[in-house]
Formats: sequence, structure tokens, C-alpha cells
Amino acid sequence: MEETIPFGLREAKEEMSLEELFQVYYRRVYNFIYYKVNHRQTTEDLLSLTFEKIIKNQGQYSGKKGSQEVWIFTIARNVVYDHFRKERKTAFSSFDELPEPVSEEASPLSVILQGERKELLLRAIRALNDQEQTMVALKFGGGLRNQELATVLGMTENAVGVKLYRIMKKLREWMEKEGFQYEE
Repeated sequence: MEETIPFGLREAKEEMSLEELFQVYYRRVYNFIYYKVNHRQTTEDLLSLTFEKIIKNQGQYSGKKGSQEVWIFTIARNVVYDHFRKERKTAFSSFDELPEPVSEEASPLSVILQGERKELLLRAIRALNDQEQTMVALKFGGGLRNQELATVLGMTENAVGVKLYRIMKKLREWMEKEGFQYEE
């Protein structure tokens, strides 16, 4: 008999097996956590802890408070924050290596340029404050929509949109100041 999670998937009140839950959210939660800690083993440990907390606290989920997705990413965010509190480190302290898929057809020069662009972007992200870094990690690592970001961060959707616009502008200005040329 397959074990199920008694909370809804998307807006419906369907039961989802642990396997389905893992398949739906694994990659996005992994990406969010990796954006924050930038260490594969730590990411895997925190991902396991996140899913363990999801399973242990499944009875506390209420669709009235927000979507399942928001609930899951709130747990993931809290796991990451707890990790940094325990380690007495600042979030994003090791933001050195985001995985960058490289095409088999990429030339050596394009691989080098891609690495330089990535390093420049990482330095720009490190220049952001913790809240801005978290928003970038949730938006681009976790793939959350602005409405979901607002719920996770306790902000209005409009405030999230304005803040993300300003963060992107800040990143663009920082990179241009450092000499980055955007491809047309």
C-alpha cells in the first residue's frame, strides 16, 4: 500500500504520495537551497531535512493559509535559516559555485566567457542584502511566482514586484559598472 500525504496538490484536495510530492518539488526546493548555501552535500542534507519536516508536519498544513507550494518553500526557508543560525554564518557566505550546464557543442572560449559571466553575477548577488538574496533564490532557484513570494516573505504581491524590479536594476547596474556587456 502506497503511503500518501493528506494535503492538497495545487488547489485541489487530492492526496499525493510521497513519491509524487518528491517528484513535484525536489528540483525546485533543491535549487532554492543550493542558491542559499552553495555546497552540494549541505544542500542534500538540508533538502532531506526539509522533506523530513514536511512529512512530520503534514497534519499542520492548511489550504486556508496558503498553497501547498508556499507551505513547502516556507519550511525550506526556515530549514536554511536554522542551518545558518547553527553555523553562525551569514546566508550566502559560500556562493561560489552555481552549477552551470555546458553544452557539448560549446567552444572552449564560450565556456570561459560563460564562467566569467557567472562569477560576475555571483559577485553582484553577494553585494545584495540578505532579504534581496533570499528573494533572488526563491524567485530563480525555487521558481516561485510573485504571489507565492509574497506569502512566503509576508509582503504584498505589489511590494514583491517592486522589490524584485529594484533588485534586478541594482544587479544590472552593478554588472555594468564592472564592465559586463549584455549580448543583444
